Amino acid sequence: MASVQVIIFIPQKQIKAYAGIGLTTAKRMEAKGTFPKRRQIVGQKGVGWLYSEVRSWAEALPEAV
Repeated sequence: MASVQVIIFIPQKQIKAYAGIGLTTAKRMEAKGTFPKRRQIVGQKGVGWLYSEVRSWAEALPEAV
């Protein structure tokens, strides 16, 4: 049986809830290459981040001391 991979997008308005950083900071970090790039959401005018990429970014952050 084939498995189905679900793709979840995080809309710009919700990035703070998922990543803990504001939209302006996310865009600034994206421009520097230190945060995942936004994607065009098919069939919609908006853009968003792939949940899996934001999660990988967060998991790669150093642990607090």
